[in-house]
Amino acid sequence: MESNFQEAKVEKSSISRCDITEIREAAKKSPELSPLYVPLIEVQKWFGISRDTIYRAKKKGTIKIYKAGNRSLLRVAEVHRWIEHCSNAP
Repeated sequence: MESNFQEAKVEKSSISRCDITEIREAAKKSPELSPLYVPLIEVQKWFGISRDTIYRAKKKGTIKIYKAGNRSLLRVAEVHRWIEHCSNAP
């Protein structure tokens, strides 16, 4: 039984071997991504502050806790701003 596929001739690419090596090395590196939201139960792992501290900040109105179904989430940018504001306070 013969194959319906024919071998394609591969033309030499305009990309040099050095460029390919650089591309491969860059692809191996993992991107530095951070989440937009973190679950409230992981707040100590991410920021080193307790959930009780977050609840006190929420009660004061300085942090907002978002709900997604039955999960409580914190916006990372808001927590970073709040921490920075607290560290700059006299």
